[in-house]
Parts: sequence; C-alpha cells; structure tokens
Amino acid sequence: MCRPVAWAHNGLVPGCERHRCPHPVNRLGHFAIATSASRFARIATDPNAVHARSMARKLESTLLAGPAGRLEALLEETGGGGKIERAVVICHPHPQFGGTMHNKVVYRMARAARATGAAVLRFNYRGVGRSSGVYDGGRGEQDDLRAAVRYMRDRYPGRAISIGGFSFGARVSLRVSCGEAGIDRVVAVGAPVDHGDWNYLANCGCPKHFVHSSNDQYGSIDNMERVFELAAEPKHIAWVEARDHFFADALDELEECLKRTWR
Repeated sequence: MCRPVAWAHNGLVPGCERHRCPHPVNRLGHFAIATSASRFARIATDPNAVHARSMARKLESTLLAGPAGRLEALLEETGGGGKIERAVVICHPHPQFGGTMHNKVVYRMARAARATGAAVLRFNYRGVGRSSGVYDGGRGEQDDLRAAVRYMRDRYPGRAISIGGFSFGARVSLRVSCGEAGIDRVVAVGAPVDHGDWNYLANCGCPKHFVHSSNDQYGSIDNMERVFELAAEPKHIAWVEARDHFFADALDELEECLKRTWR
C-alpha cells in the first residue's frame, strides 16, 4: 500500500515518498470559454472542451518563434482576471504516433494547472500541426521546449516557470528541466521508463513530480520505482489506478491528482 507524502516548494518534507491519489470526484460536465479583449480575441476550438467542467478561460492561439521556424501554440489563462501565480509549459506525446497538444492527457494537465492560477502554454513540436520543421528524434523537440520556456519568461516576467509533459513529452520535459536553470518544478506524467537511459536523473536537482498509471504498458511499476529511486531529490511520485498508459477510466482522478501537484 502506498503511503502519504508531504511536499514543499524547496523539496520533500522528511518522511514517506509515495501516495495513491484518491478516487475521482463526480463526472465532469460542459466547458465554457470566455471571450476577452483584443489580445485574446482569437478563440481556438479545443476538441476536448466538450468534456470539461464549467470553468471560464481565456484561450489564445499563437505562433511562437522556434529554432526550426514557427511553433503552433495555445496559451490559456483563467477567465475573470485572477492573479497569475506561475507560468507553465506542457509537452505532448510522441509526434510519430499521433501526439499533439490536443491530446486528452495533455489537456487535463493544462486545465489542472490553470485551476491553480497558472498561465499555461501547450505547443506542437516541429512538424506537428502548423509548426514548421520535421521530427528530430527528441533533440530538436527539446530545443522547441526551450523556445516555449523563453516565450513564457518574456510574457510573464518574474513568475515561476514550471514544465510538464506526458509520455514522450515527459522525457523531453525532464531532459530540459534538468539542464535549464530557474525551473520551479517538472511534472512527468506517464514517463516511458521501459525504454531509454534515465541515469541522468541521479544528478538532476530540479524538483521532480512523477505521476504514473498503475497499468502503464510503456512504464512498468518496477521500472518506474527503479527510476524514482535513482533520481536525485527533491522528488515525489503519485500512482493513479488506471487501465493503461493513457489513464483510461481515470482521467478525472488524474486531473484531481495534478491539481495538488501544481499547487
């Protein structure tokens, strides 16, 4: 049985290391998009919106300057003019297997962060959607993320910057966060730990939050626990009971877990 954990912004409070997220709340209803002034005048349609709960948001479709050309992106802020607590950039799954910024797990990650007062940027890697360039095996995609981080630093000066990603996006996020100064935290959802080299995490001082399915076909429990053990502190892991890597039947539970992770 997993045990409770306490987390502080500067690391783990001494004690346990793992917890199991509680069962989900009521099923979600419909989603409301609030229009706004000129800089948010262009409202992009999000295919996940019909599944979301009622929460007004500002949604801006934009093109960033990336290392291989333009990067297609969506910038979200909570509607109502609330204070922006931090800036978050979220990375999508593998582009060669249909991954885009509209992926349902990426969408839930973004909405959970926005619920905690964050401005959130989702973007398409090079060669995906309207983004320029071609797939670069993860190397160029890391550069794309660095460009997105620079954009958010310029747009929200003085705010803490956090990074998150799902699947391949978790790998990209961890790599960049471990080498980029000034990242507040990295949230790695469904890290594909059955493949690749993760030993670099032993020297990664960025605060790391892992969120993992109990039945992930690309990251077994044993391998996830092994990677977590070798990772340097501060670190935290949460297990979500789900049917597969994509958190089937547990997206609501995942989102509630992520709200606590982003706070």
